[in-house]
Amino acid sequence: MGRAGPLVTLGIDLVVGSAPPSKAGSAAAISETSNEFGFALGIAILGSIGTAVYRTQIAGAVPSGVPAAAAQSARDTLAGATVAAGDLPGQVAAALLDLGPGGLHQRAARHRRHQCHAIEWRRSATSSSKWALRQFLARVMLLRTTGSRPVAPVK
Repeated sequence: MGRAGPLVTLGIDLVVGSAPPSKAGSAAAISETSNEFGFALGIAILGSIGTAVYRTQIAGAVPSGVPAAAAQSARDTLAGATVAAGDLPGQVAAALLDLGPGGLHQRAARHRRHQCHAIEWRRSATSSSKWALRQFLARVMLLRTTGSRPVAPVK
């Protein structure tokens, strides 16, 4: 859960506090299930965004001479490029992983690969931050319009 603890605590308190006392257990269970689903969905969405960005950025960066299957693995993930290079002959693997002599082409390819990975993380973080801000503002507006109602103490 990381740093979302206070947000989750406040959310559950809001849900349980607005439910009638006889339904508080059900409200807490639904709230907890919703939180877990939301976290899992968020991870899946951000991972999908990151993968799409990486694949878009790396599409033209695979060197020529790499077999089609190995090139496809390299385009899929950075780990796929490493595994595919393990099955290739020395020079082709070096070209794929950029392990050859430090010429201009190799440095450019290395820089491009690291840049693709950085762009992937930056875009995922940006979209996550924008989504969180929109959710926060929506909840603030919702709380202002609904007001609060007192809950009778449980006897």
